[in-house]
Amino acid sequence: MTSTIKALSASNDNLTQKSNKSFLKTLDRWIKVGGITRSLHQLDDRTLDDIGVTRGDIRAFAERIVDNDNQNAA
Repeated sequence: MTSTIKALSASNDNLTQKSNKSFLKTLDRWIKVGGITRSLHQLDDRTLDDIGVTRGDIRAFAERIVDNDNQNAA
């Protein structure tokens, strides 16, 4: 009986750790995307046009930057 309880406890600990890591990764991504988005919104339309981004595409552009950066780091 005790070994079953220990096994369940260890399993729950692993799930908690995985959940925490997933949450932190999601939070980190959200912070990075938000920072890039805010920075790009501060640029004028001409500068955005120079880098090939419209105001409506800023969020998606920021997400692509962050996601590509995460893929390259892995």
